[in-house]
Amino acid sequence: MQDEANQIIEYLNINTDKYQGVICKDRDGKIIARIPLCYIVDIINSLRGDNCNLKMAVNQEDDQEAKADSGKPLLSLVPTEIIYEIEKVRRYGVDKYKDPGNWRRVEVERYHQALLRHTLAVWDDVTARDEESGLLHLSHIATNIAFLLELMREEQG
Repeated sequence: MQDEANQIIEYLNINTDKYQGVICKDRDGKIIARIPLCYIVDIINSLRGDNCNLKMAVNQEDDQEAKADSGKPLLSLVPTEIIYEIEKVRRYGVDKYKDPGNWRRVEVERYHQALLRHTLAVWDDVTARDEESGLLHLSHIATNIAFLLELMREEQG
């Protein structure tokens, strides 16, 4: 059972500590709870039954009869904090420029320049904040990369 708990923790990309407990953090990274692995095992045992098959969640490629999702993006692998940080930068930009779609009209080279400026700003201090927005430079980096990836995807059709 412990191996299965470890498999699920790995699958869900959950942080664990040296005591093999699950670490629960808030959006600011502050630890708000530690759940011992033995409790995770108890939770798995309590969920077992005809209506819950946790093995299928770990091995979704195995059974495609109930839900054909093989090959689809497994977005639970993406750390959610990056989404929150990009949203902060986007909200700042929308408040400043009053147009949520204006980023699509900016030349790609300007995103390259902004990406380089923000990257150099965090080179010695990853916690550095942008003077104008007050947001993390890392958040601006993530947003610029998101813009570049989206523009590239649109260009490729």
